[in-house]
Amino acid sequence: MHRGGQKTDSEYLRIAKSVYVTCRVFSNKRLYLQSSAGVIRLYYFFLYAGSAAWYPFFSVYLKDRGLSGTQIGLVFSMVPLMMLLALPAWGVAADHWGRRRVMLLLVATTALLASGFLAMHAFVQLLVWTAVFAIVYNPIAPLLDSLALDHVEQAKDTSFGRLRVWGSIGWAVATPAVGWFIAGKDTRYVFILAAILLTVSFLMGLTARNDIGKRSIVRLSSDELIPLLKNKTLFLFLALIVLIAIGRVAMWNFYSVYLRDIGAGNQLLGIAFSVQAFSELPFFFYAGIVIKRFGLRKVLIFSLLAMAVRIMAYTMIDNPIHAVLIDMSHGLTFSLFIVACIEFVNVLVPENLRATGQTLFWAAHFGAGAILGNTMAGLLYDHMNVKQMYLVCAGTICLGLLVATVAPRLKRP
Repeated sequence: MHRGGQKTDSEYLRIAKSVYVTCRVFSNKRLYLQSSAGVIRLYYFFLYAGSAAWYPFFSVYLKDRGLSGTQIGLVFSMVPLMMLLALPAWGVAADHWGRRRVMLLLVATTALLASGFLAMHAFVQLLVWTAVFAIVYNPIAPLLDSLALDHVEQAKDTSFGRLRVWGSIGWAVATPAVGWFIAGKDTRYVFILAAILLTVSFLMGLTARNDIGKRSIVRLSSDELIPLLKNKTLFLFLALIVLIAIGRVAMWNFYSVYLRDIGAGNQLLGIAFSVQAFSELPFFFYAGIVIKRFGLRKVLIFSLLAMAVRIMAYTMIDNPIHAVLIDMSHGLTFSLFIVACIEFVNVLVPENLRATGQTLFWAAHFGAGAILGNTMAGLLYDHMNVKQMYLVCAGTICLGLLVATVAPRLKRP
C-alpha cells in the first residue's frame, strides 16, 4: 500500500482476479445454471452493474480529461444519437441471427472498447470513441429484455419484472461500491471495473445452457418486416413514448442541478440516487402481478399520472430532504412505466420480431426522446430556473397522459 492509502497496480490486479473468481464460482453453481431464469437474472445483475461502473461517473471522467461543458455535452449526445441511428438495425440482426448470439458478441466487444477509454485524452478522440462504443453498447439491454420475454413466454413461472429487478439490484449495489472504490483515484479506473464485470457476464454466457435464446434464431425476410412497418398502433405508441421521454429526460438530466439549487450537498446527492435505485426493486418484482390485475393500459396511465405529480411536487419544496422523500416514488414512476412499455410493445409485435420491437422502443425513448429532451432542457434552462423548467416537463407528461387516455388505438392491450 502506498502512502495516503493508494493501491498499487498489482493490488488492483489482485482485486480484479478475486472479483472474477468469485463471479465464476457463483455462475458455475449447478443449481443456478440449471435454471434459465437464474442465468437471465445473473445477466441482468452483471450487465447493469457493468453499466453502473462507468455511466454515473462518465461526466466526471470527461471533465478530468480537460473537456469544456459544451464538449462534454457533445460527447454525451453520442449515446442517444447512436441509439436512434443504429439500434433498430441491431434488433433486426438479432432476430435474424439469434438474440443470445448477437448479445454475447456485443457484450464482449463492449468490454474491449471500454478498456480503450484508458488511452483517450483529446476531445475528438473521445467523441469518436464514444460514438463507436455506443453503437455496440446500446443494444445490449433491449436484447436482454427480449431474451427475458422469450423465457417468460415459455416458462410461465415468473414475470418480466421479476427478472428485470436484478438489473436494478446490480445497479444499486455497484454504484456506491464503485464510488467508494475510485474516491481520490483516477476516474479511468471505472472503465477497468466495467470491462471486468462485462467480461464476467460474457464468460458466464458461454457456460450457460444452450437453450437460452435458441428459440429466437429465425430467418427473416422483407415480407415479415413490412407488416411491422405498417403497424399504425405500434408507431403511435412509439410517438407517444418520444413525447413522454422529452419531459422525463429533461427532468432527469437536471435533477442534480435541482438538488444543488435547493441546498443539497454531494453526500445527499448520492443518497438521493441510492433511494431511487432501491425504490425500483419492489415495483419491478410485483409489476407482473399489478399488470395482470389492472391491465397494461391502466398501469401505463397510472405511472404517467404519478410521474406528473412527482415532477410538480419538486417545484413546491425548498428542502432537499423532502426531495429525497419524493424520490421514494421513483419505482412507481419508472419501474412500472418501463415494464408496461416493454410488455406493450411485446403485445404489438410478432414473436419472431421481438428484439426488433424492443430496440424500436429503446430508440424512441432513449434515442429520439433523449435528444429532444436534452435540447428542450438546454433551451429552457437558458431562460428560466429549474423549477420553472420542471413545470414544463410536467406539462409534457400530462400531454402524453392525455394521448394515452383518449387514443382509441392504444386501448387494445
